[in-house]
Amino acid sequence: MGCGIVSCKSHCGVERGSPQISARTVCFWLGVVSRFLFVYPEFREGNLEAAETMLVGTLKWRHEFKVDELKTETFPEDVFGKVGVISGRDKEGRPVTYNFYGAVDPNVVFEDVDKFIR
Repeated sequence: MGCGIVSCKSHCGVERGSPQISARTVCFWLGVVSRFLFVYPEFREGNLEAAETMLVGTLKWRHEFKVDELKTETFPEDVFGKVGVISGRDKEGRPVTYNFYGAVDPNVVFEDVDKFIR
């Protein structure tokens, strides 16, 4: 799957127009771009060049961090099971979590920082 950036070949290895980029992916990225097209310039006080840099950086980070895989990724219960709980959902349906770092061995939980951040 491509990242939706015009120069995607240099970014994530998928050539523009590649059959690997589905119509669903294109629609998704058009939605992302249209949503953020007005927000990112606001973040950068109207500076379109800085807004573009910020948006491209965000898309690269999402690709490198494999954000789309988080929904199906599993984590060791013995390491992360006591770190926090999901206590419910906010008005927009996002999970509300509480973290309990005092009840865990920090050397085990933070041994693999990248895994912890995910």
